[in-house]
Amino acid sequence: MAPSNKGYVKPHFIDNSGRGAPRLSESLNQNFSLKMGQIINIHYPDENKDAPQDVITYDVMLTQKTANNIAQAPLINCVISNMFGGMSDYVEYSLRPNEKSMIGIGADDNAEDLLGSVVVVLYVDGANETPLIVGGVFNKGKGSKVSKKDDGHFLDFVFNGVNVNINKNGELLIRKDGPTKANGLLDEDNKEGGTKEQAGSLIQIDKDGNINITANKNKVNIISDDINCGKSDLKAADRVAIAAQVKSELKKVIDEHNAFANAFATHVHASAAPGPPVPPTVPFIQRAAPPAEMASKTTKANS
Repeated sequence: MAPSNKGYVKPHFIDNSGRGAPRLSESLNQNFSLKMGQIINIHYPDENKDAPQDVITYDVMLTQKTANNIAQAPLINCVISNMFGGMSDYVEYSLRPNEKSMIGIGADDNAEDLLGSVVVVLYVDGANETPLIVGGVFNKGKGSKVSKKDDGHFLDFVFNGVNVNINKNGELLIRKDGPTKANGLLDEDNKEGGTKEQAGSLIQIDKDGNINITANKNKVNIISDDINCGKSDLKAADRVAIAAQVKSELKKVIDEHNAFANAFATHVHASAAPGPPVPPTVPFIQRAAPPAEMASKTTKANS
């Protein structure tokens, strides 16, 4: 056996490309059986010349425990099965590798040993040249949520600190907590992903159809060429009237801001002299009266 650059031992019957049937046990040599292991290395297309074009590949440490020992074999350059399998329709994602040595560690060991994604692998037509990752096994790591009977019919999707939940009442909740480590805890060293204090922004659609947006210490930005306001049963003419009124009031605010900024930038003071400060020779503009008529106009258009 020859040591690899990842710290695990590669059997002599597996060549440098990873091709060759693992023969550490009879079960591992049955290529029509479903095999389980942990991701131990990831190869991106731009750094792996032996990988299929434009496809991320993985090394998987296959593991089988018996009463007396553990049979293991690294499987090189596995690819992930695709949900849609099309050129225009596909789902692509990356799996987490375990950077530590996996010698003697199985997929049902302690949580601290399960930092890599635990996957199941099959060979297409039983051929050793086509190892395919067909799914994952629920990992009992530190970041795992414990489901309860009261949760009922639900969906939880968690990926790198983004949580999507649909509960038994059909309510949708999208929450952003920030990038996580392999153990599910927040990666506070990744400053580009935000800080711990900025975590918790969420979007919720509740059972009554209300849409709630919460930005934790952040901004809510709506970028659009047009915004429609008003009830869903408003006539087209009413919508146009409300939109025009909103745009008009927004223009007033923008014009006031620009005028203030210009006055501030151009004002001057007289020469310093004893006594109270001398007022600027170009006085600041007075704040415009609040658009009190807007509420009544909107109410009339909405009635």
